[in-house]
Amino acid sequence: MKDLRINQSTFPLKNGGTGVIAIFMYAGDEDPKPILEDAIRKYTEGTDNYDTFIDAQMNCPWVRVIISGISEMEQMNFNDFIVQWRRDQKLNELGI
Repeated sequence: MKDLRINQSTFPLKNGGTGVIAIFMYAGDEDPKPILEDAIRKYTEGTDNYDTFIDAQMNCPWVRVIISGISEMEQMNFNDFIVQWRRDQKLNELGI
C-alpha cells in the first residue's frame, strides 16, 4: 500500500492509559473505500476500543480518522475550556 499514509499520535487518558489518533490518507488512483477499510481492519485487529470517523458528505473519501479511548479522554465543558485557553494565551503573551 505505497499510496497509503498514516499520521499517528498518542494522548493520555484519565485512567492512566494512552489513547491513539491515527489519520489514514490514500493518494492512489484506485477506489479509496476498500483500500482504507482493509488498512483500518488490519490496524485495529485485536482491539475493539476505537471509533472510525469519515467525512459525512463523503467529499473527501481519501481520509479516515481512527481514535481509541474516546470514552476515557479527559472532558471539560466548553466555557471552562475557553477560559483556560484565554488564560494560556495571556500567559504566553507575557512570556510566562
